[in-house]
Amino acid sequence: MESDILMKKLTKRETTVSLENILDNSKADSGGDRDIHFLDFLLDNKLILQEEVILKRTIRDFKEDIFGEKYKKANYESTRHFLCRALIQDELALLDITTSSSTEVGNMYILRSSSNYDIVANDLSFIADIGLTPARNFFKGLTDIRVKYYLITTYFDDYMDDIVFTLFKRSNDTLFIDAVKDYEEGYKLYTPVSQESFNNNAEI
Repeated sequence: MESDILMKKLTKRETTVSLENILDNSKADSGGDRDIHFLDFLLDNKLILQEEVILKRTIRDFKEDIFGEKYKKANYESTRHFLCRALIQDELALLDITTSSSTEVGNMYILRSSSNYDIVANDLSFIADIGLTPARNFFKGLTDIRVKYYLITTYFDDYMDDIVFTLFKRSNDTLFIDAVKDYEEGYKLYTPVSQESFNNNAEI
């Protein structure tokens, strides 16, 4: 599995960036406050878990003409986004991980919306976004059980040695999917509950 290869190359570290900063930097509220509140619910109740990981850069070239020979720049992409996306894809290619870009991921039977991801492993075991990202992307892709990890990073510059990702993963497939199904079925107000209470309710 390509996510297994990636995880062996990522270094986990103490979280240095708060969720609030991540959401602010990615302009996550572009999709509406409702998705942000639901993301908070998923994290507060540990239905998805958050970690901070580092990928060491080995590629030093950071020029559009070099990456332009390997990767196609999408019409909507800024030069900065393209460079960051292409460099990450190149780093992954060196690990023998094959990826595609601008790909829709997520189970449409669970959450009926379109969510495109900047980088997608060919076996769908992980997905990633760079820069501006709506809150729904943080959990929509994870509705496809084949996806083990969702990673997001901010734009980075050519002098940086590390690419810092915030990683999200499901803690329990069934509980996560059930929560998203409920979210999709009605515009109900979610209030934080303890994980124990949530587990008890799910077992009834």
